[in-house]
Amino acid sequence: MKDKMPVKVIKKAFDLLEQVIVASMFDKISSLSILASELKIPRNTARNILKTMIQCGYIDQDKNQKYIPGNKCRQISLLNTIFSPLVIENSIKPLMDQLGDILGETCIYVGLICGRRIPLYCTDSNEIISVNLKKLNDNFYFRATGRILCAFAGTEELKSIVETNGMPGAAWNNINDIKSLHSEIKKLRTSGICLTENKAAGLRSFALPVLSDKGVLMGSIGCYLAAFKYNKKKSEKIIYEMKKFKIKIEKELSCYS
Repeated sequence: MKDKMPVKVIKKAFDLLEQVIVASMFDKISSLSILASELKIPRNTARNILKTMIQCGYIDQDKNQKYIPGNKCRQISLLNTIFSPLVIENSIKPLMDQLGDILGETCIYVGLICGRRIPLYCTDSNEIISVNLKKLNDNFYFRATGRILCAFAGTEELKSIVETNGMPGAAWNNINDIKSLHSEIKKLRTSGICLTENKAAGLRSFALPVLSDKGVLMGSIGCYLAAFKYNKKKSEKIIYEMKKFKIKIEKELSCYS
C-alpha cells in the first residue's frame, strides 16, 4: 500500500516539471492542454502551478508560449556535469594547473550558479609573493571574473545576477541602472576580456569567458598578480596563455555542454 501523498500540489508541480524536461529532450511540444491532459490535472490548476514555477525560474516559455525548462534547471544540470567534482578534478584542474605553472601566478576557475559567482578551482602560485584571494573584496561585480560572468550570461542568468546581487554601484563604474549595465556588458562582449586594477590591494586581474560551441556560458578563468609585477610584456603573456587555455578548456568541456 502506497503512503498517502502529504502535499498533493507539490507532487503535481514536480510531475509537470518532469514532463516539461522530458518533452524538451525529445523536442516535443509542451502546451498547457497537453500537459494537463497527460497528467490528468485540471487546466486551471496546471496553469497556476506553471505560472508559479515560471516566476521561480524552473520553467520558462518559448516564443510560441510553449513550456520549456527554465534557467534554474540548467543551473542544476551544471552541478551534475561541468561543475561536478569529477569533471573539475579530471578536466578543469589539470589544465588550470598547467596555466598556473606557465604564468607563475594565481589562477582561478569560477562558475555561475543561481546568480552567484562560485569559485570551483584555484591554483597555488609558485612565486614567493602570491595573491591571497580570501582577503579580496568578494563583491560579485568587483572581481574581473564576476564581470565576465555578468557580460556573457544569458538573459535569465543576468536577471538572476541582478536579483541576487543588486546593481554594481561603486563596485563597477558606479553602475546603478540596467541601461548602464548593458552598456558595460556590450563593451566586455566586444573585447572578450576583462582587466581590472585594485590600487588599494595592489592587484591586477584578468578574466576570460569559457563558452560552449553555441556560445552558452560555462564559466570564467581568471588570473591575479601583484601590481608591482605588472608590465606590458607580462600582460601580453598572461592574455596570450589565458586565451590558449580557454580554448583547451572549452574543448575539454564540449562533451558536457
